[in-house]
Amino acid sequence: ICELVNKQCARMEAEDIIWKADIYCAAEIDGVWERGQICSDVESDNIAEVLRCDHGNKVKIHISDLRPLRPSLTGALALECSLTDIRPAGGRTTWTATACDLISFHLAGASAMVNIK
Repeated sequence: ICELVNKQCARMEAEDIIWKADIYCAAEIDGVWERGQICSDVESDNIAEVLRCDHGNKVKIHISDLRPLRPSLTGALALECSLTDIRPAGGRTTWTATACDLISFHLAGASAMVNIK
């Protein structure tokens, strides 16, 4: 998929598109074209928040680094998931860096059974 996205976008010029939330796009990140999805309507600053479809994290990039994505290339390999009934300590809404490091250490390379509810 990555090769197809790179091939499609390598020679494309930026287009005058009104980028809206949930539109799939190709995003050039660190010199590589990737599949993305616009998180929210792009405002006058021309900076888009893009969900990296095959990595799962969000980045902010200038719209000149976005291209339309062919419908046959839309989709995602990354899925957002959560641990049932497990929350950050102390009523926080986010995990501390220490907790993230510990979770990452124990889960890197691990296999998991996923139950979709």
